[in-house]
Amino acid sequence: MNNQQLYLPEKCKVGLQIRQGTYTGKLGYIIYHDGKVWRKETSWESWRHKEGKPRKDWNPTTREYEEGVYEGVEPIVFDNVPTAGFVLNKKAGGYSSGWNHRQTYSRVYDPRGWEFEITVPNLLYILQECNSYKGKGLEGEFVYSWDGKDLVLLPVSSPDYVACKEYTDLQSVKFNSKQDLFEGGTYLTNKQEELIYLGRYEVCTDTYNNKVPFEIEERYRRDDVKLFQKRHVFAKVYEGGVGYEFLSGFSRIKMKVNDEIYSEYANLVDGFLKSEYMGVPDHLVIEPLKDEYIEENLKRGWGYSYVYRNGNVNSLGDKLAAEKRVKYHRDTDEYEVYVHRSDSNRGYGWGGSDISEGRFSKKELKQNYGHLIRVYNNGFKKQV
Repeated sequence: MNNQQLYLPEKCKVGLQIRQGTYTGKLGYIIYHDGKVWRKETSWESWRHKEGKPRKDWNPTTREYEEGVYEGVEPIVFDNVPTAGFVLNKKAGGYSSGWNHRQTYSRVYDPRGWEFEITVPNLLYILQECNSYKGKGLEGEFVYSWDGKDLVLLPVSSPDYVACKEYTDLQSVKFNSKQDLFEGGTYLTNKQEELIYLGRYEVCTDTYNNKVPFEIEERYRRDDVKLFQKRHVFAKVYEGGVGYEFLSGFSRIKMKVNDEIYSEYANLVDGFLKSEYMGVPDHLVIEPLKDEYIEENLKRGWGYSYVYRNGNVNSLGDKLAAEKRVKYHRDTDEYEVYVHRSDSNRGYGWGGSDISEGRFSKKELKQNYGHLIRVYNNGFKKQV
């Protein structure tokens, strides 16, 4: 739970169930209005008891069911303003019965006439920020807030309350892309993250993990519209690296941070153009295992049919202007290793006379040669 990014709605609505073991006999399910719709209203409607609907309750004294109708359970719409008088009641849930596993909650009394449930982390946070007095309840004022789908009772006295108000106000900001968007600009998202705009590019947003198998196939090329799509590219700079986000629109972008071009903008663009998002898988090669790795596994008795210690030496001992490349065979799920030469005088070219050194499973490939590397046409390399 990020206590500084809780949403504070202006309007809430509580649905009620008749329940024993509560101060008022009523347990509440609270939802909020986000400015457009009531969130989670479908599940809320199915949960609450409806005024005037038939009810049947078990009487443990007479050991019989008593019939009647629900009364006093009309939904209540209220302003989510700071309110005092909340009281801790008791633990709820925390049991397992067959397939039914119920998380532990704490029930809290709202002075407006119902009880509701909060999570244990929320309870601990409340007790950290304010006092609870026996017979008097929780000290101070509270508001309802939401962390995604989860309700959080937030103390107004906590330092996070002001931060949450700023976060909530940010959600209603409308970004003017025509006026405020420029390459190199820094922007704030709805999650209060700072992103640098790199421009609009044709990118592969899933980095081939789902659409391109380990083998390289000719049909996966730049003009494949299923792989590459136009996206607005933003960079997120963090300690130790850079991440990228690809947006088709600007619903997540809320505002421009300033009018300056980010100082490392040119380097960010250069790094992005050399990334896997802008390249096309071209071929597979082998990265040799380190000598110490090989020696250790030889000591274990694993054995090697061929130890690839030097990048330009093949199994025949020839020193070639070549590299180990790999071809995948789908029918047998094997990888064929061959020496690919750029020296056309020796007859080893793309088209035919490459020297094959056998077929291997992926495990055997690593054991005998090294790591399998996917090489992109822009020079980017990725272990697969």
